[in-house]
Amino acid sequence: RWRNLKHISGATNISYSEGQTFVDILKVCCYLVQLVPSNSWFVQYMRALQKIQAMLALEVTAKFRLEYLRELQLEYEACCEKISEKHGKSFNYLKHHFLSHAIENFMAKGTSRNQNTRVGEGFQQEVSEMYQITNGKNAEHQIALIEENEEAMVRLDMQVAMWQKSQEDAGDDLIPPPAPESFVHWSLGAPERRLSPMSFESKQRNNPLFRNLNLRQYLARHHTAHPLRMEQDFEIMPCKALYVNFQSSVNWKSERDILRCNPSFHNRGFAKSHWSH
Repeated sequence: RWRNLKHISGATNISYSEGQTFVDILKVCCYLVQLVPSNSWFVQYMRALQKIQAMLALEVTAKFRLEYLRELQLEYEACCEKISEKHGKSFNYLKHHFLSHAIENFMAKGTSRNQNTRVGEGFQQEVSEMYQITNGKNAEHQIALIEENEEAMVRLDMQVAMWQKSQEDAGDDLIPPPAPESFVHWSLGAPERRLSPMSFESKQRNNPLFRNLNLRQYLARHHTAHPLRMEQDFEIMPCKALYVNFQSSVNWKSERDILRCNPSFHNRGFAKSHWSH
């Protein structure tokens, strides 16, 4: 057993650990070369990654070492491409992206002490998922709001769970609640002027979302409860807003969502819709 080397049994079975454990696994990977085929790209990949991690472990470095680190990055990227071609491995994840910018961050800050992907690696996947929810504009502020909302929902869930648990013993004495009355939980808004089906089809002639639209056939097919005769004249009133009232399953309060139809969303041309609260 080597001194100052953490021996790990069953590395592939680890479900959770801090970043230093994965560095310890990387250190012992060189002793597994005998278990893989000769000239395997995985061996070359691990060798390049070990060298990169050793260089990045230096808190202060010199220019010639950064140049050597750039050569190692090129070698590492070549190994990643070969592994992707031969084994279908995807390297499209946040830590790999951070590693490609390590040299620029090192030169900008003069040290690697404040730029580390080891500790708390689990946050990277969470941040990546949250970023996908945002629209890319002022993403840090949006991610902070998402975290605040999730924390609030967790606290509410805990309070509801505690209340439900306190009511379990007295459940037999409770009077069953009355059945809720049915009501229309939606309404339309932002109406436009009434027009005939032919006028509506002519108005949307250049809109790709209404291509080959026959309004009479559409209504006859999807609204069978109100059949229309082919010779019957009628008018429609297009609306650009939908108001939906519902009871939230998070805090059990009445909520409202508004669905608006905007032909020019963020100056990107016609969009189907977007949500606002």
